[in-house]
Order: sequence, then C-alpha cells, then structure tokens
Amino acid sequence: MRDASHYHGSQPRSSAILVREVDHYLSEAGSRPIHISELCERFNVHRRRLHRAFDEVLGVPPITFRRRKRLSDVHTALLRR
Repeated sequence: MRDASHYHGSQPRSSAILVREVDHYLSEAGSRPIHISELCERFNVHRRRLHRAFDEVLGVPPITFRRRKRLSDVHTALLRR
C-alpha cells in the first residue's frame, strides 16, 4: 500500500502535465538562469521524479530540454533579422 501522506490530499501529477508546467515556467522565466533545484522546489517534486518525467515524455533530461529550448529561441530570433 502506498503512503498517501506524500500526496497532500491530491493525486500525483502525470509526467506529461509536469513537463508542460515546467515548460511554461521556463518560458515565463525568459533568459533568467534556472537551476534544477529551483524546478524541484517550485513543482514540489524530487530531482529523480523530474528527470524521470522528462525522460518518459521527451526522452531527454530537463537541463538538456532547457538548453535546446534556449538554442531554438536564439535560432528563431536570428532568422527573424
């Protein structure tokens, strides 16, 4: 039986929802540096859970996702010139 005390009265969020929420948070943060510990604290998940969610949904860790997202944004901005 699972220990329900970890869920604080709610169901754990799915990996897809967590990844979508993190993506939105990163977009809102702009170019501000984001550490993995900030994401874990903000979304109330352990580092391993965050990594597992990104690997399950996108096949890459969250930091790799962030790096690729930033490079893509720079590429898009350069193409608009």
